[in-house]
Amino acid sequence: MRITDLQIQGFGVFAEQKLSDFSSGVNIFIGNNEAGKSTCLAFLRYMLFGLPRKGKGISHHEPLRGGNHAGALGIDSQKFGTLRLERSFKPKRVTITKQDGSALEETALQALLGNVSRDLYTNVYGFSLTELQSKDALSGDAVRNALYGTVHGGGASYTEVMKNLAARREALFKKGGKVLPLNKNLKELEQLRKDLNASEDSVAAYLTVSKQVAEFEEELSKLNAALRALATQEGIIQTDLRLWKTFSEYKEKKIVLDAEEPYVTFPAEGLSRFEAHARMLQEKREQLAGIQRTTEQLQREIVQKKSLINTELVAQQDAVRALSEEKAVMAEKSREVEQLENEYKTTERELAGYCDQLGSNWTPEKITAFDISENTRREVAELEEAITAAHQHRALTEAEYTRLGSERTDAKRNLEQCRAEYEADGDVQRLAALNKACEKPFSSEEYKETLRDIRAQLSAFQSMETGIGAGTLFAATTFGVTGLALLLLPFITQLPQYMMYAGGVCLLFAVGAVFLQKTKKEKNVREQKQAILNAMATVPVLFPTPEVSEHCLLNAGDVFAEIQQAILVEKSLRSSLVTAQQKIEQVEARYRDAEKAFHIAEASTEKAKTNVDEWLNERGLNASIRIQHVPDIIQLVKDAKAKLIRISEVTARKKILLAQLHAYNEQQDALCTVAHIEPELAFDRSVKRDATQDKLLRILTESLSALTEMQGLSVSIQREQDNAAALHDSIAGLEKEINGLFVAAEVTGEEEFRSKFAVYTKQQVLLSDVSALKASLTAASDEGDIDRLVARIGQQSEQELRVKASELAAEITAKESALEEFRQKLIEARVRQEKLTSTEERALVRAQGESVREESNNLAREWARYKIAEHLLSRARERFEREQQPEVIKQAGMFFSTITKGAYSKVFKPLGEDTIFAVAEDGTRRDPDHLSRGTVEQLYLSLRLGHILSHSTQNEALPVIMDDIMVNFDPDRAATTAQTIAELSKHNQVFLFTCHPQTVELMQRHIDNSKVFSVANGTLSMN
Repeated sequence: MRITDLQIQGFGVFAEQKLSDFSSGVNIFIGNNEAGKSTCLAFLRYMLFGLPRKGKGISHHEPLRGGNHAGALGIDSQKFGTLRLERSFKPKRVTITKQDGSALEETALQALLGNVSRDLYTNVYGFSLTELQSKDALSGDAVRNALYGTVHGGGASYTEVMKNLAARREALFKKGGKVLPLNKNLKELEQLRKDLNASEDSVAAYLTVSKQVAEFEEELSKLNAALRALATQEGIIQTDLRLWKTFSEYKEKKIVLDAEEPYVTFPAEGLSRFEAHARMLQEKREQLAGIQRTTEQLQREIVQKKSLINTELVAQQDAVRALSEEKAVMAEKSREVEQLENEYKTTERELAGYCDQLGSNWTPEKITAFDISENTRREVAELEEAITAAHQHRALTEAEYTRLGSERTDAKRNLEQCRAEYEADGDVQRLAALNKACEKPFSSEEYKETLRDIRAQLSAFQSMETGIGAGTLFAATTFGVTGLALLLLPFITQLPQYMMYAGGVCLLFAVGAVFLQKTKKEKNVREQKQAILNAMATVPVLFPTPEVSEHCLLNAGDVFAEIQQAILVEKSLRSSLVTAQQKIEQVEARYRDAEKAFHIAEASTEKAKTNVDEWLNERGLNASIRIQHVPDIIQLVKDAKAKLIRISEVTARKKILLAQLHAYNEQQDALCTVAHIEPELAFDRSVKRDATQDKLLRILTESLSALTEMQGLSVSIQREQDNAAALHDSIAGLEKEINGLFVAAEVTGEEEFRSKFAVYTKQQVLLSDVSALKASLTAASDEGDIDRLVARIGQQSEQELRVKASELAAEITAKESALEEFRQKLIEARVRQEKLTSTEERALVRAQGESVREESNNLAREWARYKIAEHLLSRARERFEREQQPEVIKQAGMFFSTITKGAYSKVFKPLGEDTIFAVAEDGTRRDPDHLSRGTVEQLYLSLRLGHILSHSTQNEALPVIMDDIMVNFDPDRAATTAQTIAELSKHNQVFLFTCHPQTVELMQRHIDNSKVFSVANGTLSMN
């Protein structure tokens, strides 16, 4: 589904606005704040879903600038083809029309929108920055189900199942619970155990058996005591046997040690101390020899370093360093001198070029003297304006003069043509001939009246000629009929004779009357005819051959019509001739005025030219120069003056630099002379200043380095001498230590010292062995009384001890057999005692305990099943979350990874929860509350894009509307977001509203199929 155009009749600040030719990809609306972008976004939402219910923060955007609260959208859909959606908000009315003019029901719009609700579209498809920043925008039921719950299927959710299992498990047992079934059973078992112990039966048999049990236990106690005593004796014997070998060795070593008396005295660690002192003494002597060799080498190096020192240059080291510090500056100044020389030559060439352009008579002096002030420019402008105005005025008057001349010629030609047409016209000539032939002036009105009279007389004449008077005819007919009747009646019936005579008279009277009437009529006709002919004779032009007839009258009418037409033609031609005459008179007057104005304009132009020539002559300029070119000449002069000034500046700067370089060179030469150093020369025997300065600095550095090294060598010699003195003292101290060891050992030399140490070592080994053996015996004796231990072991031989140990082992075995026998008897007695206590009451208690225990086991097994189910569900949840994320979440993860350039790899949604997490590149999950504002907006944008793409694969792709969503994105992520929107626009049409021109540039850079529209003060237009 794509919107092709829109029409707003009245909606907020918009009135009578139309936009068409929307892109099927991305449409960008750019406008300042409060220009109407949000109103335009609301219009698109309301057109698709109608007005929402009014509430806090919700506006219906009533028209502010007139027009009906209504609008229309052109829609191109895959399902219904091209549609026209028209909606009136007040009153509410929706019309959906197909391209062929047929109407669709409103349900077709719902089907076209894929049953997407208003809430889902507002928060997922058509959202602003406010919805993007708010987590609550994604918390509605429709939005939540669309984003989180569209792929896990029906049934109970994981959270509900886990809560149900935990509730069932805790309904059986809970730590610290009191009324829960398993807690209650465990408590009841504990009470039954106490009751069972309390119900022991004290019968006589029980007492007897109990007495036997006590006796057996007492006997067992005695046997255990005897065994412990025998074990103690056996331990002593075994200890004596173990120490017998140590005791024998101790006696032997003690005898040998006693034979060694008297003991030799020797200093503690005498030999090791002697050897250490001797070794150190040897090392010290070798070090002393090395110091002597080093001192001699250092003295030789001092002599060598002295030969490298240039004392004169060292004395002038400050000057050398100062020159070295100035070397780069002087080199730069040398380069600057070269540049100035090049610039001087270049500027001279440019100045010569300006002089050539100005003319051969222009010299630097003339250029300097030429006035290029603002006054001169103003005069040039005034002269140019004056001559331009004069030329324009002359051109205008000349054009008018020429035009009127042409118009005058045309008017003359027109007059001649009109006169020729008038004179050559046949009607005019006929009228002229008529006027000439008539004795009196020709009058068409008189002709017209005569024709009217003749037509009336002719009508009367015709009626007179064809008819008889009605009265006469009636009377004659009456008398004739009557007379005829009277004459014929006697043949029918008998009548008197006089009646027949009367009939004859009547008949005669009738015939006489008719005859008289006819005669009178013929006389009148002749008179009327003559009168008509007389009238015709008055207009012989119309009646050249008069005849009293209709044909003659018709011919006269035709002639009169022709004359009338001729009169009209003559009047028209005469009017044209008069008009042409008047026109030429007017043109002649204007032509004379234009001629006069043209001569005045020519004079003004000549005067302006004269003023220009005088001004040019005053300033020594060629009179052939046009005033329009003078500003160019002034500019050339100005540029030439700038070049002259630059030449002066370059010359002055070059002079200063050469003086500084000369002073530097003189100082360098003086140093070379003082230090007896030859300067570095080029092939042309000129001094290479930089190389010479480097040479001076190198020699100075080498001299100072040699001087420093010589001083260091002197210090080293002194240090070596101090070390040699310290070694002498150390050697004397070591020799004193060795002599002290000899005195302590009461010997005179090293050989005697070593022999006495061998004797001392042997005695010390014996003492150590005896001490170690004595220590072992002391540790094994009671309370460290070695004398009693020695006395006890010395009274018996080893063989006697072994025999005694064997006897004790046999006795212990016998005692253990007896102990086992009594232990078996004790067990049998206790079994009898147990049987005696199995009364009916105890059996009942035990049965009750078994019942409770069985019930507890069942409850525990059920509790374990719930616990195991929770564990299995938790494992299944982890696997499902890892492998079966919703398609929307997968798509959102890919968008999020693209937008963040891999900083976050995917989006994660826990099973059964309405929360999401951003998974970082290292795999850690991060709650949206712990992300930055921009990253959170990118996450929520990715969720929306994920749902849009998933929905578009199975339904009509709906338009996506975004309002300034990238204001908090950094440039890199804004660029990747633009690429993501470009990818989205392949499936869904996008409307992007923004107030940032850089956003428009960014989108156009990454999106080919885009168009830009402007929103400004309630007006929509295409850029």
